[in-house]
Amino acid sequence: MANDGANVFVRRKAPQAPLANDRTTKWNRNDAARIEKRKDTSALDARVAKHEQDHTTWKRDTPRSASGTPLNANLAKLRDESEQTRISRANPAPPRRIDLGVLTAVVREWRQTTPDGIALYELYEEGDFNRTSLQRAVEWLIAHGHEIDMLLPQHAFEKCVIGNHLEHRLRRNRDGHVVRKRGEMLSQLPPTLHERYVWSDEAEANEQAQHDAAVKAAEAETKRALSMSFEQLQAAVRKNYKPESPTTA
Repeated sequence: MANDGANVFVRRKAPQAPLANDRTTKWNRNDAARIEKRKDTSALDARVAKHEQDHTTWKRDTPRSASGTPLNANLAKLRDESEQTRISRANPAPPRRIDLGVLTAVVREWRQTTPDGIALYELYEEGDFNRTSLQRAVEWLIAHGHEIDMLLPQHAFEKCVIGNHLEHRLRRNRDGHVVRKRGEMLSQLPPTLHERYVWSDEAEANEQAQHDAAVKAAEAETKRALSMSFEQLQAAVRKNYKPESPTTA
């Protein structure tokens, strides 16, 4: 065995780091590691892309309220109707002016020139019931934006026919009494009057009248109560009082 002058039983010292590495502190090494880690932006890019995708889905797919609450189809429809009502109240439409002369001329022309107008009182009774139904139908169509033209009375007539708001012409004898054949059965339900449209000024007048009546009734009740003694008030209060029956187990 060749002897190179080294003692194999002597533990050799571990190689020491160069002086340049000793001068780098652990704070600097941590900063260098953080800088290297920041250079990799794949995680940030994935997170931003996921955020944009979620935001797009949140905005398009699910309707939500102003506070972010998810809404189903019915709630979304009610929300839209409420918004339209709010906008219409904030910006009320100007009142519509109706020329009664033009309306009368249109109805007269329809009665004299159209087949339904000519045969109106040949198929249906000429009375207050049918006149009222047709007038209410015309008012309803005008209130909902229908133009005053030849189609107005025609659409009113068709609306009354479909809704069973006209009395059919009945068979009468020479004295004017209604007669029916023996065993004849009624083939349809009795007609009903067309619903009446309440105009805005009329509704305000009705509300004001109801308010005045309620105030007057409250004042009269207060005045009557003040004119009564304590015993009379106690008897009036306990007049309709009925104690609850005791419950059993």
